[in-house]
Amino acid sequence: MSDRPDRKPLLFAAAALYSAGLVFFYIKYVPIVASFQAVLAPVLAAVAIAAALNLERGILAFLFCFPLINGLPYVFGIGGSTPHAPTALVLFLFFFLGYLIRAGFGLPKPPPRPGVAAPILLLSGLVAASALITFWRYANFAPLRSDRIYELVANVNGVTAGGAVMSVVFSALSYLAGFAFFLILLRFVGREAFVAKALTTVLAGAALAVGFGLVQRFGDIRLGNTEAGCQAGALNATLKDPNSFGAYLCVVIPLALGAALGLRGFRRLGSAALLLAAIIVLPFSGSLIGWLGLLITVLVFSVTAVRSAFLRRREDPAAVRRVVGAAIAIVVLLSLVLATVPAIRRSRSFVKIRTRISSMDAANDWGSLTSRRVDYFWRLAVRMMADFPLTGVGIGAYIVELPNEAVLHRARWRNADSAENYGLQVGAELGIPALALAVWIFWRIFLRSARTWKASFGRDSPRYRTFMTAGCFAGLVSMLAAFFFHTYLGSYEIILLFWFLAALP
Repeated sequence: MSDRPDRKPLLFAAAALYSAGLVFFYIKYVPIVASFQAVLAPVLAAVAIAAALNLERGILAFLFCFPLINGLPYVFGIGGSTPHAPTALVLFLFFFLGYLIRAGFGLPKPPPRPGVAAPILLLSGLVAASALITFWRYANFAPLRSDRIYELVANVNGVTAGGAVMSVVFSALSYLAGFAFFLILLRFVGREAFVAKALTTVLAGAALAVGFGLVQRFGDIRLGNTEAGCQAGALNATLKDPNSFGAYLCVVIPLALGAALGLRGFRRLGSAALLLAAIIVLPFSGSLIGWLGLLITVLVFSVTAVRSAFLRRREDPAAVRRVVGAAIAIVVLLSLVLATVPAIRRSRSFVKIRTRISSMDAANDWGSLTSRRVDYFWRLAVRMMADFPLTGVGIGAYIVELPNEAVLHRARWRNADSAENYGLQVGAELGIPALALAVWIFWRIFLRSARTWKASFGRDSPRYRTFMTAGCFAGLVSMLAAFFFHTYLGSYEIILLFWFLAALP
C-alpha cells in the first residue's frame, strides 16, 4: 500500500514534471555520442524500469551499476575537456525517476525514521535554497536584469557564467542525491535478507571494477582512464579518477575481508579473491587515502577478532592465541611483500610519498608536505566562512570563488579545486549553521554504526554478522577519514557508496 493513497495523483504529476526536467538535463549535460549512448541508454532504462516495477530490485540494480559506469565516457574518448554530467549522477537520476513512478503505485510502509533523518531533511532544504539563489546570481538575475544567461566572466581565471551554473547544479545534486538515496534505503535496510543481498550485490560490482583495474595495470593503462591518470601512471578502474578509485578501495577492502572471514564455500573464495585483487591494485591507484583505509581496516578487524575470541575463550581457550598469531603473521607477510616487490615500490603511491618527503627543505619542514592543502584550500575556505558565516558563498561556488579569494588575499596559488575537506567545503558554501548540521549528521551516523558493530559481538551473534558488520563499520570510518582530506563531491559513486554504508543498521 502507498503511504498516503490520496497523494497518488500528485506523485504521478511529480514524476511527469521530473521527466521533463530530466530530458532537458540529459540533452544539455550528457554527450550525445552514438557509441556512448548505445551502451549508456540501455543501462539507464533498465535501472529505471527495475525501480518502477519493484523498488527493491531497482535498488539492487543501481547498487551493482553505479561504481561501474562513471568511467564509461573515457572509453569512448569523452575526456575531462568535454564538460558533461558524471555518469553515476545520470544513473541516479534515472533510478529516482523509477522511484517516483513506483511511489505513485504504492511503496512499503517505511519504518520509524532514525534521529539523523530530521537534520538531513533540514540540510536538504538549505542546499536547495542555496542552489536556487546561487544559480540566479551567476545567471545575472535573469530574467529580471537580462533576457537570458550571458556568458559573463565569473572569476579571475576566466570561468564564465555557464561553467559557474554547471558547478552549482552538479554540487547541489551531489548533496541531494546522497540524501535521497539514504532516505530511500531506510525503507529496506531493516530487513536482514535485503542487507545480505545488497552487500553481495555491492561486492559483485566491486569485483568487476577491481578486475578492470587489473586490466589497466597489466594491460593498457589508457583503457578507460583519464589523460591525467595516464600521465601520472595512476589507475582509475571504472571510476571517475584515481582519487575516487582509492576511496572506493577504502570500502571494498573491509567489505571483502568481512565476507572472506564470515562466509563459506564459493562466496568465501570469491571474496578472498576480490580482497587480494584490491590489495594488488591499491598501490597503483596513486591515492594515499586507500592506505589510510587499509590501516583503519586492520585496526577494526583486529579489535573484532580479539574481542570475539575473548568472548568465546571458555569454549575455545586457544582462540585468543590463534587470533594474535594470525594477526602478527599477516602484518609481517604484508610488510615483506611491500618491501621486496619492486613493482609496488615503483607504484604511484610510493613514488608520491618519496617525492613529498624529498621535497622538504633542509630545515626538515614536515609542514611543507601539506602546505598546499592547509595554506591554500583550507585557509581560504575559513576566510569564506568568516566573510559569509550564515549563508556561505553558495552551493557549488567555492571552486568558482577560490581564485578570486586567492587574488584578494594574495595567496601563493590561484588554481581552483574543492576545499579538500568536506566540513570546510560545507561551511564555505553553505555557512556555519549548515556545517553544524553536517557535523551532527556525521556524528549520529558514526554512533549508530558503532552501536551496531558493538552489538555484533554478542555470544548469539553469528560469525557472518560479526565480520560483515566489522567490514561495514571499517568502510564507514575509512570514508569519514577520507572526507577530512577530500570532498569527493564530484565523485558521485563515492558519495552514494558512503550513504549506502550510512543507511545500514
